Amino acid sequence: MNRDDSNRLKPCPFCGAEAEIITLEGETDEPSIGAQCVQCTSSSCGAASGLIYPLMDDVTDLLLERWNKRNNAEITGGPLADRSR
Repeated sequence: MNRDDSNRLKPCPFCGAEAEIITLEGETDEPSIGAQCVQCTSSSCGAASGLIYPLMDDVTDLLLERWNKRNNAEITGGPLADRSR
């Protein structure tokens, strides 16, 4: 990943759609639970990272690092959906 891409989420590894960082909200009369994760924006995919409860720290960099990590990316390339061919 080059320096320009270090603060950007890679596309979903399963379908190739964009991803976003979301914060889970509580029920209407409850405060936000504050858990954050990265989630695919495709309604037909629904892939998401594990939840991180930030407590007092900003976990954006950790979420970016974990989502953007691609094992064997150079070997396989592309979303997993494309690998079945």
